[in-house]
Amino acid sequence: MLEFRVEASRPDRLTLLRAAALLRGGGIVAYPTDTLYGLAANPASAAAMAQLYRIKDGPSMRRFR
Repeated sequence: MLEFRVEASRPDRLTLLRAAALLRGGGIVAYPTDTLYGLAANPASAAAMAQLYRIKDGPSMRRFR
């Protein structure tokens, strides 16, 4: 697991590029929202989507398989 921290008031371009590369490579990124954490994955990557479904593996996600 890698950890990237981005300050909303002054985002670091290199950190954002590293996170984007992780997504392009089939990785999953967790990010904070106002209330919970969201998960991001590349929808064009079958491996990334399978990993996302394994992580979330709940009844609400099973209907998309």
